[in-house]
Amino acid sequence: MKSADNSMSTSCAKECFESTSYIFRPGLILCHKRIKLAAGFAVLLLIVGFLDSCWYISRSIAKQHLDFLKFSASGVDAGSNAADGSRTPNSSSSDSEGSGEVCDFSKGKWVADMTPPPYTNNTCKYIHPSQDCMKNGRPDRGYLYWRWQPISCELRRFDAQLFLESMKQKKMTFIGDSIARNHMQSLLCALAQVEDPHNVYFDVKEKEASWEFVSYKFTLSNLWSPFLANHSFVENVYHIHLDMPDMMWSSRINDYDIAILSTGYWYFRPSIYYMNNTILGTNPHSGVNLTIFDKVPAMKVAWETTLNHMINKYNGIIIMRTITVPHFEGADWFNGGYCNKTMPFFDPLMQEPLPWMTDAISRAQIQEFRKAMDRIRASKYDLQKLRLLNVTYSSFLRPDGHPNSFRIMTAFEPRNDCLHWCLPGPIDMWNQILLHILLS
Repeated sequence: MKSADNSMSTSCAKECFESTSYIFRPGLILCHKRIKLAAGFAVLLLIVGFLDSCWYISRSIAKQHLDFLKFSASGVDAGSNAADGSRTPNSSSSDSEGSGEVCDFSKGKWVADMTPPPYTNNTCKYIHPSQDCMKNGRPDRGYLYWRWQPISCELRRFDAQLFLESMKQKKMTFIGDSIARNHMQSLLCALAQVEDPHNVYFDVKEKEASWEFVSYKFTLSNLWSPFLANHSFVENVYHIHLDMPDMMWSSRINDYDIAILSTGYWYFRPSIYYMNNTILGTNPHSGVNLTIFDKVPAMKVAWETTLNHMINKYNGIIIMRTITVPHFEGADWFNGGYCNKTMPFFDPLMQEPLPWMTDAISRAQIQEFRKAMDRIRASKYDLQKLRLLNVTYSSFLRPDGHPNSFRIMTAFEPRNDCLHWCLPGPIDMWNQILLHILLS
């Protein structure tokens, strides 16, 4: 029986493909019908698969919008940039361009845009030598031509003239580490396209600087405070008093109208932590035989201390910037890590997870921001006193924005830099959000 079936199948197939007059042969008509039925069934499977894919994509997109609407209705104040505790923390809701709609600048995508950058290394002389990627030989320019598109609104282009007009007779400072300086120099370069600033002070170690835009009586500066908390450096270990604001900024903070605060990866350095002048513990990098108190909870305590001090003793506007994302591949900072990407990451459904440590730090920062907002409400202070500049997810999508090997390497530094940002580069977008926060 098996042999007869095989013979019939072979004969049928042969006649189907070789005969030119099969219409008058009943057996071949039956074979032809079988082929048509099989083809129809295959097409049906393709249609079902396509509809299933469409349903899945629409369901994912709908979930993103539902999450956003839930966040918008959660009672977070406009402009506060608070998070909803999701994997990628939401930035503050802010009114978009006159529409009255809530906008979340922290979520979105980078879209190609051939608009020239707000400055170049030829039009700005204030770029740190290690972040002047074009001067240092970076051959590609594609990383300059991307625009951040938030999920639900438009982010206006940076207007340096408008910024300076809005900041007349004010003083602004960036407080933090070298990423804070990186951001300050980005803003300095953008504003210098309107007026060349006067240098008031410049630290030879490049830790601090102050510039005045004389026509606007606007001062822009940065203050070096990599932990935000008081600290000393003894025998290659940092001793950080988490319950004490760093005197480097706390003694001078009331000289400024606006303070942009940030901290992050310095907490990875060998450190011993203190509370009430008593050792709390050490992070795993110190090599000291003490109780382990890891960097993320230490950072939370430092943020709580900093924000409490600012809320109670500072009359200006506080802007808390979230952690950025390094993009070392192959190894880390001191072990030969590199970042040679030339394009952004694409994450259309915004479901790509952040690196786990960045995610943990980001969540800790958002939690402290929300606790601080609760204290502001309880004290009946102006809710606009504290704002959030959430750049974590947008920076995560830009592995192409770092100097990598196109930098000036100083002594004891690694060859590749996948932490700081090229100027001009993706970091210039932060000024757009900053302007929106200040105008709102």
